[in-house]
Amino acid sequence: MNAIGIDVSKGKSTVAVLRPFGEVVAQPFEIIHCDSDFSKLVAFIKQLPGESKVVMEATGTYHEPLARYLHSNGIFVSVVNASSIFKPPAFRHWEKSSYNHYHSNNKMNYIYHTILTHNQ
Repeated sequence: MNAIGIDVSKGKSTVAVLRPFGEVVAQPFEIIHCDSDFSKLVAFIKQLPGESKVVMEATGTYHEPLARYLHSNGIFVSVVNASSIFKPPAFRHWEKSSYNHYHSNNKMNYIYHTILTHNQ
């Protein structure tokens, strides 16, 4: 199973693909929010061997066009709320940069866990 994590921002997204045990299928790459890049992403996902599931963070409305496009092309998409990502109590008093470092290091692990949970 391919776990595809998409970090969405305004106008572009970063895509990473992992398999079980942390096997990196594709180094993170960026796509621009336009039909041609969305189409290339769909083709990329469909050529991957095995089942693929996409998880992306809810980002206001920035994620909606990509989520709709992937879903309309038959790709499993799960949009998760950022507040559901684990934030340990110790980080409540840390500087924002410390939390961001922790968050970015654990984002793909969370995404992969979310996909596994949906797979059961």
